[in-house]
Amino acid sequence: MSLLSKVPRKFHLIIFVRFVSLAIQAVSHFIPDHNTDAFKLADYEPQSVEEQQPEPSPVGWVLRLLLDGYHRWDSVHFVLIARRGYVIDHSVVFFPLYPMLCRAVRFPLILLLSNQQYGCLATETTVTLLACYCVNFCLHLLCVHLFWHLTELYYPGRPGLRLAALTLLSVSPATPFFVAFYYEPAHLLCSLWALSCLRRGQHLEAGLALAAAGLARSNGLANALLVAAPACVAIATNWRRRRWQEIVMVALRSGALSAAACSGFLAHQLAMGLSFCWTTPAEGQPLEPGLLALALARNYSLRGYGQPPAWCSGGPLAPMTSYFAVQARDW
Repeated sequence: MSLLSKVPRKFHLIIFVRFVSLAIQAVSHFIPDHNTDAFKLADYEPQSVEEQQPEPSPVGWVLRLLLDGYHRWDSVHFVLIARRGYVIDHSVVFFPLYPMLCRAVRFPLILLLSNQQYGCLATETTVTLLACYCVNFCLHLLCVHLFWHLTELYYPGRPGLRLAALTLLSVSPATPFFVAFYYEPAHLLCSLWALSCLRRGQHLEAGLALAAAGLARSNGLANALLVAAPACVAIATNWRRRRWQEIVMVALRSGALSAAACSGFLAHQLAMGLSFCWTTPAEGQPLEPGLLALALARNYSLRGYGQPPAWCSGGPLAPMTSYFAVQARDW
């Protein structure tokens, strides 16, 4: 029995798309990119940045060849967060769920592939790219699984419709954003999880999924509409029937779920605001080569180095407006 025959059929197309994408990215490794908002630290400190170091083994060279094409555009920001956390205030607009998952996967991979004691196979940058790819791939597969499950819940007995919907999810104009190191798969997965839980009446799990979606992307706030819209319909229906107890229960439940949908976004804003506005200066601590040059060249602020960002002076609510302040300054 072939390996492919052991894989559920609903995953065949998405796995094919991922392998085609990997081949395209390997070719794009040799194609110069045009200037974008993205950056590479090697552009600022070319002699001292680990990105420029040669791979210590053929394994590292092959991995870098396959994955370096993904290290462009906004993926650069997510890779930097996965490697060093939120060290420049420009990163505030990139939400933490996806890069923090990559950061968690990166640690064991560093021990396996970039450990001097047991033989270094790849540089830390390449290992980080591998971690980002593995997390992105798994999230994408989970999106397919949950999407298939949702179509079974909403459209039972219509396999043709489910197959068409799954094909559009796998191959569409949005596909490049799902195969790149972006937060789209994480956000979609959390949103689908919330829809599935709401459909089955699992409101606690739905609240957790909505909060996670808010940690995945800023428009996770829009998921509050998943709760508010049907709640308004239910309230209007019960109002005509004068079911006051039902109205109160629906209002309380939808209010709690809407608050959960907003909680991830607000928690990220508060954490970033406190991190950049109230962090004690850390002069003399080791700093990633190129970060200081990058910050000076692009007017970014470094967490714990020098003065806090200008947007921190916006009053007591400044920590809660970090996303909007950085968006207004840099975009």
